[in-house]
Amino acid sequence: MTLLIVGGLLVAGAIVLAPVFMSPHKGRALRYRKVSNVRQILTAVQMYATDNDGRLPPDTSTGRTIYAAVGSYVRNEGVLDTFNPKSPEWLGNGSLGGRVVDRIPDPFRTLLIFESAPTVPPGGKDPVRVVGNVDGMARSLPEAVFQEALKDGLRTP
Repeated sequence: MTLLIVGGLLVAGAIVLAPVFMSPHKGRALRYRKVSNVRQILTAVQMYATDNDGRLPPDTSTGRTIYAAVGSYVRNEGVLDTFNPKSPEWLGNGSLGGRVVDRIPDPFRTLLIFESAPTVPPGGKDPVRVVGNVDGMARSLPEAVFQEALKDGLRTP
């Protein structure tokens, strides 16, 4: 009987404490999902460019306008969650609209899409932004590096 009570208390304690231990993983999983979704959008942008004489979509000022142009190339409906039309969460590099990809200097350093505000990862101190480069690379970028990129015409160091 005592063993049942102790076992029950242990289970109850685990249920109460599980969210505390799981929250850092939940935040990390959300960031990875955002990076994955941005990577899919960037792949769709590359497909769009291939079909349009190497040109990027005409309006690259926000994530929504980019998605509006390339959404038909995306097969994963979960990407829609990231680029929700009601959310101003994503911005784009408006100076790239309609440009030919091969004529963009440093496409591996030039940002095409990025979060409008930084987030602090669970358990972390330094804020990060999920960004996507013209060459198709998506990643989390420390806020300090992102600010340097803003000063350098949206090019990462």
